[in-house]
Amino acid sequence: MKKIILLILLVSLTKVYSQNDEIIMPFNNMIALGNRMTPLQSKNVEFGIRIWVNIGTSIDRVITITKSYDFENETHGYIHEISTISNQKGLGYYKTIEAEPRSGYEDFLVKLDSINLFSYCSQKSFEIVANHSPFSVFMFEIKDKQNYNFFEFNTYWPHREYAIDEKYQVLIDLIVKEFDLNI
Repeated sequence: MKKIILLILLVSLTKVYSQNDEIIMPFNNMIALGNRMTPLQSKNVEFGIRIWVNIGTSIDRVITITKSYDFENETHGYIHEISTISNQKGLGYYKTIEAEPRSGYEDFLVKLDSINLFSYCSQKSFEIVANHSPFSVFMFEIKDKQNYNFFEFNTYWPHREYAIDEKYQVLIDLIVKEFDLNI
């Protein structure tokens, strides 16, 4: 009898873990959580920065740092890795890693403040080079209380022989230096 119950339990667990449907997880959908991928403009945080990075690979990396004064008065950082793995099933890939800048949150935020990201605009033009090199895409969102800015730019990073505006290069260098993006 115990063997039959154990067999039924194992079969049930196998079915639960092998199903293809999305499961709703209770108590995990709080809007104010810093690691949710909602636009920063609508997040319940005092300060946030989100950096979308695709360096010509199949994986998009999204760095999010938020400060919320409502709950814990803490700063949180995450790197989300998102992709669709190309194979016969077209499986999705999603991974979240807690991340802190190498220089620490406070020093990193001081560096960002000195750059004045609220004055940045999206890149006006981008020269496509026909050498079959993938180009990189960077998108920045920043929110500080009621102030919000979004801008994006393209580059052939890490290839420096193709010039981009120096202000964008400063941002790339800062992000690559501060975060281990596994690239």
